[in-house]
Amino acid sequence: VKYLQQKLLENTKDLSHNRELATHGRRAARETLDMVQRSELADSFAMDESARSMAELGVYTWQMNEKTKSDFKKGKTPYALTDDLYLAPENLFPEMSGSHPDELKEFVLKGRKAMEDSLVSTWGKKRSEARELSKKHIKATFDIGHANVWRKYFKSKPGESLDSRDDRFNKWLLTKTQELVDEGIVGHIHISDNYGFNDDEHLVAGDGNAPIKEFVRQAKKAGLSE
Repeated sequence: VKYLQQKLLENTKDLSHNRELATHGRRAARETLDMVQRSELADSFAMDESARSMAELGVYTWQMNEKTKSDFKKGKTPYALTDDLYLAPENLFPEMSGSHPDELKEFVLKGRKAMEDSLVSTWGKKRSEARELSKKHIKATFDIGHANVWRKYFKSKPGESLDSRDDRFNKWLLTKTQELVDEGIVGHIHISDNYGFNDDEHLVAGDGNAPIKEFVRQAKKAGLSE
């Protein structure tokens, strides 16, 4: 009888322990499921956070633009704006988010949309006016040298010569830059040269292989002033 009582006590303790483990497991499973449901991909999070930041800075840029014009009219400052102020994030290197022309475009467009929504909800602007203000005060700085570094990731086709691959890359890049300037994404440009296979050496224009002449021609045709 004592032996059976001891075994019963041990079994009761084991059952209690197993119930605790099961309860803990269910709790951990619910927490894991909740974490998965609330999780977000890093690139999506970065894009949303960048859009929010650009919207805030875009609104600030708009305010400073209006204040500067007002101060000049009132004689508070001798400086008159020749062009409207705008926020202009720059494309950096391929290893960094926002450096690809498509990513840069998406950053600007999402930033504009977030600013537009803010101007409507917080500042009482009409949707059409808010949209125009966001286009005016959020643009991009495009560095042709930084974009040329994508060349090192451009894969050759079977039997393709290096010159042919470079020509194909230049066509690809200029198609992307044409899209950016045509759609009013670019407000400012940086000109430097490199060879596109390592880092940006910041060479004098013409000393590397970036399609600078063609890019400048696109920018001028789109109305970007020197």
